[in-house]
Amino acid sequence: MDCKKKIRYSNEKMAEEYVRMYNNNLFIKENEFLQSYHCPIHQGWHVGHASTKEVPPHIRVQNILDELTP
Repeated sequence: MDCKKKIRYSNEKMAEEYVRMYNNNLFIKENEFLQSYHCPIHQGWHVGHASTKEVPPHIRVQNILDELTP
């Protein structure tokens, strides 16, 4: 994992606040959702893109419905 260029948050709360603010944007697509994670190399927290499995179920359903709509 290359996190040298990522912002280091000193605690989980700060990273989660940024993730929450970013993910609440109505124009964010499923593949752009973020999540926070602990970095043992930098002894802090980083933010990165979430995997599809971690996207909230209601967003996945909406994305499926959007694909079915002509």
